[in-house]
Amino acid sequence: VISPLRSMVMLCSIYMTVALSYDRYKAVSNPAEYKIQERTASSSSCGQLTRPIAYTSVIIFFSILFYLPKFFDLETKQNIRPCKSTNETFVNDTNCNVVEYSIQGTALRNNDKFILWYVNIANFLFTVAIPVFSLTYFNIMIYRKVKVFIRRQPSTRDGKLSNAQKERSKEIQQAYQLFGIVFL
Repeated sequence: VISPLRSMVMLCSIYMTVALSYDRYKAVSNPAEYKIQERTASSSSCGQLTRPIAYTSVIIFFSILFYLPKFFDLETKQNIRPCKSTNETFVNDTNCNVVEYSIQGTALRNNDKFILWYVNIANFLFTVAIPVFSLTYFNIMIYRKVKVFIRRQPSTRDGKLSNAQKERSKEIQQAYQLFGIVFL
């Protein structure tokens, strides 16, 4: 149980980072639409938790579905062997048995096609290739949008910013924090 659960939690962590990048990408690339969605979500019964709950539930469902085969590729074997003793009376005694447990691969785990397609190719695609490509794409696009936004900003002589500018600068700050998270 520990191995599949560890894999599921790791996959959830990877895709939560991707979901966070996607959310920041949406906020920076189309802020007006993002704000409208945010306001309509906050007026619903779940409030602002609607989007995070949706992301989290989809990611958890996907990770459980993807790692379901890992629950069936190992099994626990019980081996009972008689005690070893120098005295012959204890060797054949039924009360003196040693029970040993071992973890062994099932027929699924020993299947060459399972190892090639699931363990190697699917795991590489879903835990490395897709997340790295997605994070790279989203962060490059966020970086470009932030650069364009900074270039378009009028300089304020008295240092006062409008509420819209404050909101936008807050989103940009969150985007930079996300860059740090993704880099780590």
